[in-house]
Amino acid sequence: MKTINEDKYLESIGIIKIEELDSKIKNNMITKFVNMLTNTFQNQNFDVKRITRCLLSTKMYIADFKKNLGSASYFYKNRSIYIDKDANFEELDEYIIHEFIHCIQDIRIDKNYNRIGLCTISEFKIHGLALNEAAVQYIVSKILNRDLEKINYRIVILKTRSKEYYPLLSNLIEQITYLYGEYNIVESTINGSYNFQEQYIGICSEKDFNKLETNIDKVLDIRNKLSQGVDYDNQIEKIVSQYLVTQEIIFTSYFNRRLAKIETLEEVDLYKSKLEGYRDLLGIDGDYKFFDVFKEDKLEMLKNRMVNIMRKDSMNMPKVINRNKIFELFRYIRSLFMKKEY
Repeated sequence: MKTINEDKYLESIGIIKIEELDSKIKNNMITKFVNMLTNTFQNQNFDVKRITRCLLSTKMYIADFKKNLGSASYFYKNRSIYIDKDANFEELDEYIIHEFIHCIQDIRIDKNYNRIGLCTISEFKIHGLALNEAAVQYIVSKILNRDLEKINYRIVILKTRSKEYYPLLSNLIEQITYLYGEYNIVESTINGSYNFQEQYIGICSEKDFNKLETNIDKVLDIRNKLSQGVDYDNQIEKIVSQYLVTQEIIFTSYFNRRLAKIETLEEVDLYKSKLEGYRDLLGIDGDYKFFDVFKEDKLEMLKNRMVNIMRKDSMNMPKVINRNKIFELFRYIRSLFMKKEY
């Protein structure tokens, strides 16, 4: 009875099961996927045995996809993957890779609390769904060796590796990986760990992380209404507005918190370089000036921070070299902040 109900539900969303996937084809697909994942992220210490075992134990079916569902779908309720009969089983496309990742993310803890990558599913609420989708698509795009590409999304110009599939979310995850690095977010996405969350909270705060999760979820919610054709023009305006708000949350929380923690001249250099490079990833509309104003304010504060570090350091220098060293440092700070960025 359970299988019949599941099949009927799948039919209602446009997936008609045909037959179980041939074991040889399945094994070849799994081997290819695991190789693609590990070759792309060679510095990650993936548990290849766990990943392989998970996919091998997952039922995979050939199905007739009646609606625009891509070429694959992971069905959470029965932990099965359905692949469209017209899919290329030799060359794994982004949909198949995406759903394979969702499958290996699925960690059941108990009936009231489950973890899927960066997403936590409790009895009453789902946290981090959009953040997880963005991270999964980032991994997919890297596996497929896609470069950042500049696109126009209505009135916003942005860079993404995924112009057809979640372009706004994909841009936001690029901003996050630029600031926090790739390692922890990829590791947590695949293994369902809290390492990325802890890293983010360590640099910023738990309040900042919760705000990030909530606002990225809002972008996904509006995107889903768009795909359903609900009040299209109004939703377009909302998603652009929510996207701009979310990217401001990402960079303001990071640069505000990091500035307060700078203790060395090397950290000054790193902060300034990261701040100036960040603009290249921003989504910009014609009137967007917030980041430029924010950046100039941070650079002025950074200059003051640098002076305080130099003063503190000078107190610990031998008096013989103190004056010359201070002169050299102030000349350095002048050259650092007089540089024009184009």
